[in-house]
Amino acid sequence: MREALYTILLFIKEWFFMRIFKTMIPIYGWQVLNGNYVLTKEDVTDGQKVVPERYVPFVADWLAAREDKRKEE
Repeated sequence: MREALYTILLFIKEWFFMRIFKTMIPIYGWQVLNGNYVLTKEDVTDGQKVVPERYVPFVADWLAAREDKRKEE
């Protein structure tokens, strides 16, 4: 019984942490623009945080789309 419960809890944990929440993409994007977060560990300066790995490609796309939109205006 204990093993079955552990397996279920592990599945829920993996499902939750591997899930990408669409609402977090622009939030991380704005944090990168404000300088609070960076996309890679190599870019860290002055104690900035790093965007979680699973969000990096989505945040990069969001930043590129935002830049394209700014250029059109």
